[in-house]
Amino acid sequence: MTWPVAAVGTVSVPFFAAAGLAALPSRRATWVGAAAAAATLGCAAFLPWTTAELGDALLTDGLAAHLAILAGLVGLITAWAERPAPRRPAVLLLLLGLVQLALLSDDTGLAWTAFAAAAMLTAGRAGPGLLPTAAGALLALFGTVLLHVAASAPGWPGLRWTGLAAAAPGFQGGVLSLAFPLLLAGYGAVAVLAPRRAGPGGAAAGVLLPIIAFSVVLRLRGVMAANADAVAPGPPLLAFGMGALLLGALGVWRRGRLTAASILGHNGITAVAFGLGGPAATFAGLLHLTAHSLAHAALRRSLPAMPLAVLLVALAGLPPFALFGSEALILTEAARSLPCLAPLFGLGLLAFAGALAVRLRERHSGPATGHAAAWIWLPVAALLGLGAAMPSGVAAWFRAVAAAP
Repeated sequence: MTWPVAAVGTVSVPFFAAAGLAALPSRRATWVGAAAAAATLGCAAFLPWTTAELGDALLTDGLAAHLAILAGLVGLITAWAERPAPRRPAVLLLLLGLVQLALLSDDTGLAWTAFAAAAMLTAGRAGPGLLPTAAGALLALFGTVLLHVAASAPGWPGLRWTGLAAAAPGFQGGVLSLAFPLLLAGYGAVAVLAPRRAGPGGAAAGVLLPIIAFSVVLRLRGVMAANADAVAPGPPLLAFGMGALLLGALGVWRRGRLTAASILGHNGITAVAFGLGGPAATFAGLLHLTAHSLAHAALRRSLPAMPLAVLLVALAGLPPFALFGSEALILTEAARSLPCLAPLFGLGLLAFAGALAVRLRERHSGPATGHAAAWIWLPVAALLGLGAAMPSGVAAWFRAVAAAP
């Protein structure tokens, strides 16, 4: 078995760095943590060019590579933003390693184990979300077991993601129809609770755990679509997405935790895109997930007024930022494929954007100081570039990932 350096490095660098940070003074540890996050991103950046066979170990398809790079970017932004906080770099790197393992592991059981460990790591010892997080993880485990039961047939691919979609026509449709909602509810519940984490690394978990959840959803969507006896994956995803969007808008309007409510709403928009299906809607969903993850990773209360305002404008879905384009494309696809859903989705977008605009006015006179003023413009530039002038190579990459089964 050949293990490419890029894939192995993406998973292993955060774990080794987290272990090494225990022997360093806290002041040096913050800088070493940021360097390790940068090294993890550097390894992930080579995944699109990884062509060696990995057997049953690690995934290097387009979806795995894209989400691993996105997780690496979120980890680097968070590590840089939290440099002044002692004792956090090791937790952040451990979280990042677990997330990369969940995204790249070809073993569905190992992917669930990494996801559950990451969720419990950041839930806090006695936080209000500890028991619901554990319950969500158990639901996802039960769904994973049922997925394996449904796939128990001659020639089934075992615990591996690779080959599941190709073998799906021979799976038990009834059991598969039960496994999908359980997996969606389990992974979705943990993703919804993630932005409210009270434990260390909670800010990063709110962005990283939903990325894992959407990775599982997209892979399961292909499995469900390939089985004629299974329920269509679109309606459950659409229902979950609309509910999350409306709850997110309500949370922002009610002056709740801005970041948590905003992440919930944007994850709902992403779920709607993936529920619509098709290359165009999936393209929009991947773009939306990428853009809002970068924006929320950079969002901090300590930011100066100007970059904070720019991030909130981007999160409100206003031009010329990437979220404007992704939301417009999702709405267009909803009007084309499900005309009855488009008005409700459009109203949800307006309510969500309006709530964020109100919060923008409230926070526009925020503090004018903050160590993040220099680095914050890098994710802002990425949001602007993806929205106003997406390079042709990047657009081709998104289309290739979206078109994959």
